Amino acid sequence: MKIFIKAALLFTLFNGLQSSDEMIDQIDKNKEAQNYVSPYRGNYTGIFTGDSAGELIINVAKKVL
Repeated sequence: MKIFIKAALLFTLFNGLQSSDEMIDQIDKNKEAQNYVSPYRGNYTGIFTGDSAGELIINVAKKVL
């Protein structure tokens, strides 16, 4: 019976450490995503014609809010 309790305790401890590593990895990924800057950022403008005509403006921001 004592062996079963020790095994269950070790199993629980191992799973707790594994989930902590996963949480730390997720926090790091979130920080990377928050600091990402698009290489395409800026304002792009153009004119289009056809059945409709007008001006197109695309603004690529630094971050998604």
